[in-house]
Amino acid sequence: MGLFVTPETAENYDVAKIDVSCKPYDLTLDAKAYPKIKIISAVELNAAHTDFGGFSGVALKRDGSKIYAITDRARLAEAEPVANPQGGISCWRSVSLRPLRGTSGDPLAGSYLDAEGMTFSNSEQTKAVISFERRHRAVEYDLTEEKETPLRELQQPDIADELTYNESYETVRRLKNGDIILFPEYLPEKGASSRLRGYVLNRKTDQWEQIRIIQTEPGRYVTDLIELKNGDILTLERAFTVLTGPTATVRRFSRAEFMSGVPQKGEILAAFNRQTGSDNFEAMASLPIADGELIYLLSDDNFLSLQKTLLVTLKIPD
Repeated sequence: MGLFVTPETAENYDVAKIDVSCKPYDLTLDAKAYPKIKIISAVELNAAHTDFGGFSGVALKRDGSKIYAITDRARLAEAEPVANPQGGISCWRSVSLRPLRGTSGDPLAGSYLDAEGMTFSNSEQTKAVISFERRHRAVEYDLTEEKETPLRELQQPDIADELTYNESYETVRRLKNGDIILFPEYLPEKGASSRLRGYVLNRKTDQWEQIRIIQTEPGRYVTDLIELKNGDILTLERAFTVLTGPTATVRRFSRAEFMSGVPQKGEILAAFNRQTGSDNFEAMASLPIADGELIYLLSDDNFLSLQKTLLVTLKIPD
C-alpha cells in the first residue's frame, strides 16, 4: 500500500537503460536494544528516469550476481549489485527497467499496475512470482524474456471477498521446499483484529493452509518476508502516521511456530523510526554467507520527493 498515492500510468517503452547514482545514508540501530542484528551499510539510490522508484518487492540471486526489483507501476528493474568490502550493497550498475505485461502482450495499466511482492519461483532462479494489490492476484513471469508476459496465474486462497482494494497481496515468497506463501498486507482474523492471516500453498497437497501472527501494534502491517538458511522466517513490517512518520520492524519466527497456524508473536530483531532515519521499507531479500546471513531492505519512495529509495544491508551473525 502506498502511503499517499496510487500508481499512475507509466511511460510507454520496452526497455530503458538507466544510470543510478548512490550516496551513503545515515541509518542507525540501537545496538543495546537489538544486539542480534547489525547494519553493514545504507545507501540512497537516485536516477533521473521518471519510473525509477516505488520499489515494493526485491529478489537477489543466490550468488549475489543480480538483483531484481518490482515497482508500484508494474516495472521490473534488473541490475548488478556493487558490493562493498563488508559484504553490503553500495550501488546498482547496468540497470534496466522494463514493463510487466498482461496476456495480451501490452504493458499493464490502470488498476492492474500495483505490483507489490516478488520471489523466485524455480530453483534455477529464472522465473518469478509477482503479487499484486487492487486487482488481487499472483502471476508467474519468465525473467529471461525481454518482454515480460505472464506464464500463469497462481491458484489463490478463496478470500477475494475479504481483501480490501489497497491492502491485499503485499507479500509472496517461495520457500526452499517449494511451498509458496501469500501474505496480505492486512487481513485480520474475524473478531480478532490483532491477528493477521496469511496463507501457504503446500507443495505436496496443493492446498492452502492458514498462517496467523499477532500484530505488534495497530496499523503495523507485513510488507515482505524471507526464509533464512536455518529455516527461520523474517517478516518486514511497517507503519505510518503523520506524527511518527514511517517506521519499520524486522521480526523473526521459528519455522515451526510460523507454520503452526497458531497466532505467534515472534521476536523483534530490529526497529527503525524517524529518529533513526527510517523510510517506507517494503521489500526484503537475503544472502547466506559463511558466518551468518545478509539481509537487504529496500524502501518505496512512492515517487515522491519527500521520500527516498534506500537500500540497507543488515547482518545476522551465526
